[in-house]
Amino acid sequence: MGDGHGERGLPAVKKSGMNRAFLIVLGPTALVAAGYIFVLREMGLEPPYWKLAGVVAVIGLGFWWIGRRHARHARLKLQREQRGNEEAAG
Repeated sequence: MGDGHGERGLPAVKKSGMNRAFLIVLGPTALVAAGYIFVLREMGLEPPYWKLAGVVAVIGLGFWWIGRRHARHARLKLQREQRGNEEAAG
């Protein structure tokens, strides 16, 4: 381009340690789970930990799948934009 700026690829997803939205959801969820365990124990009931572990695993897999899906869609969108820019320039 004539304005001195070259084309460069941008990362589809910002690489950071942990997504802030994940912490916003995970924090209160952990507090609620701990509260349920405490309340059930005070009532004399033993909570089924395998069910709690299963729910945590399903939620974790859901977050993981959504993150991969979002990254894939962002990458495909970036590739389409780059192809469109190449076709327009050439």
